[in-house]
Amino acid sequence: MSAAPRAPASVPDRVDVSCGIDTDGDGRADTALTRTAGELLVHTDLDGDGWADQVVALGPGGGVRVLGPDSDGSDGSDGELWPG
Repeated sequence: MSAAPRAPASVPDRVDVSCGIDTDGDGRADTALTRTAGELLVHTDLDGDGWADQVVALGPGGGVRVLGPDSDGSDGSDGELWPG
């Protein structure tokens, strides 16, 4: 029997950005890039814990979606900011 996750960082769908790049100049990596078949994903750590809290998905044709805890669709949107 495995123990329940102790912190959000234990949840497997969050990306570890500690080996990424430092985009805010504080000396700690906060952003990592990955890609899927159709999108470039920018994973960003917003709270300094080393795990991505938000993902910006850049799609073909210029479409951009923001994914993460503040853009889960609860406001009725699908996360699409700028359609391509």
